[in-house]
Amino acid sequence: MASYFSFIGKNIEPLSQNKRHSRLMMPYQGQLARAFFTKYKIKLPLAKGVLLDETKILHGKVFYIHKVKDKKDADNISKPLWDALQEIGFYKNDNQILHIQAVKIDAKKLENEILSFDLTDVKDPDFSELVYFILDPANSNKRLLYIRISDFESENVKF
Repeated sequence: MASYFSFIGKNIEPLSQNKRHSRLMMPYQGQLARAFFTKYKIKLPLAKGVLLDETKILHGKVFYIHKVKDKKDADNISKPLWDALQEIGFYKNDNQILHIQAVKIDAKKLENEILSFDLTDVKDPDFSELVYFILDPANSNKRLLYIRISDFESENVKF
């Protein structure tokens, strides 16, 4: 599976579904674009308008890990994220994303519970940042968004 990009946004509070058409969307888009630029040094939108053309069929993944109280549902934060990435110029239309994984994790609960999730496709430096965020008590960040866009593969969808 080709991974097109992944990046981490620190201290970004995801928008909920009922806020995606509000005045908060543009600042949210700016935060996501800055997080991408920090890793890749590519300014968005690109000259062609989109990073991935409309022929790409995609898989989207988002991990939202937080250390502060947050009542947003995982499905409620997913749609505004994909809409924001579309507006920034990551892809032409978010309907190109045929499979989505959205995970919301309260990091405080990790202190007393054993939680297992698959990070095999998370590469450095994203992997290191995720582990550092979760395990280092001195880490001052309160929220972390891990976003990854890759090729859609039908074998990842199970019935």
